[in-house]
Amino acid sequence: MTIRDLGPSDSVQISGIRFSSTLLGGLSPSAIYIANCAGAVMLADVVSNTGLGIFGTQGSGLIFDSTNVTLDRCSFESFPSAMGIGLDVGQPGLYVSNSFVHVNNSTISGAAGSTIFTDFPLHGGPGIRAEGSTIRISRSVITGGMGGFDTPFSLPGGSTRNGGPATEGPGSQFFVRGGAGNLLQGGAGGSGTDAAGMPTFGNGAPAMSVDSTSFASTSQDSVLVAGTDPAGGTSSPAVLNLGTYLPLVESYATLGIAPNLATLGSVVAIDLGAEPNSSYFTFYSFSLGQATSFPGVFGVSVLNLSALRSIAVQTLDAQGVGQLTITIPMTPSLVGVNLVAQGLSVSPGGQGSISAPSLLSIH
Repeated sequence: MTIRDLGPSDSVQISGIRFSSTLLGGLSPSAIYIANCAGAVMLADVVSNTGLGIFGTQGSGLIFDSTNVTLDRCSFESFPSAMGIGLDVGQPGLYVSNSFVHVNNSTISGAAGSTIFTDFPLHGGPGIRAEGSTIRISRSVITGGMGGFDTPFSLPGGSTRNGGPATEGPGSQFFVRGGAGNLLQGGAGGSGTDAAGMPTFGNGAPAMSVDSTSFASTSQDSVLVAGTDPAGGTSSPAVLNLGTYLPLVESYATLGIAPNLATLGSVVAIDLGAEPNSSYFTFYSFSLGQATSFPGVFGVSVLNLSALRSIAVQTLDAQGVGQLTITIPMTPSLVGVNLVAQGLSVSPGGQGSISAPSLLSIH
């Protein structure tokens, strides 16, 4: 699927579909390609898988030069190939360049460094690789690929292969929220033999790799785990910080809708999360707007602020959790309607934060 060249007033919302590139082939194309979009793009309940190719691509999903992309309850998975983003690195689950992306309630996995048929084992692919981009992650599981291992087809004397980080990227910003079920997990290290037939072992990867040109922050409830080494230990930190890394002391607003695809008369749950005892305001609009930030508030709104509507206001419990339930009216004209929800939390200390957006489609 290709989405490209949207103007600032255009938007695309797609939900409930699966895309897969060819299972086998010389070139394994990316399943989803988004490029040059000044307008908003939102994918919900979308699955994207690459095939097993001789030559990999830059990722199962590619996003280039786009100002407002949301992945909500999506799955992006890259399978191993003989070559990935470099001559020795497996392909990422998602590759982002010069773009702004929300990742909410999603699962993204980098490719493992080898299969049983691999001649040249690779380092594991990163879950997300970003270049010159801003990535906001919440309620999601992002994993790097396992480092490659020797197979009956491997050439002798191959070098040791490390796992891939969950996130990496030069010149990029990563803002990680926690929320229910969140995890950033580095890939496990691979193993092999050297030219003398002696065993070699790669390192497990950090959950986040922050280079000297990058910035990363994580909320208090974010779960970051380094990948294990083949012997079972851990030699990498959860965050390999060569740039700027800021662990935050509070939990910030998250929101998830289940199910994203609803029918008339069905009940939909909206799960809320933030700092314990926060005031939580839930809003929605029927269309997307431009990404908008507010002074002193963490997060970005992508709702149509000129047509904003309120769902509810409530106080979260002592664990920082809340839930709303809504019943879709038996109104035929609602079939085909999409709405996008976001939450605004204000902690007891007065810190405001805006959740990632989540899409509800009525069919």
